[in-house]
Amino acid sequence: MLDKKISEQTAFETGGIPTPSDQENIGSTDKISEAVEGMMDNIEHAIYPEEDKDDR
Repeated sequence: MLDKKISEQTAFETGGIPTPSDQENIGSTDKISEAVEGMMDNIEHAIYPEEDKDDR
């Protein structure tokens, strides 16, 4: 399989803004996923305090 990039494709640039090559492994929702994970952890700790963790 070829590792060569095809830059002639329309999907290479979205809205005319190219993705820098050092950021191609980063998704646009990565920061959102981290925030949602933190919120869910806070909700879980509010519903199930650490002292009741073994009782679940």
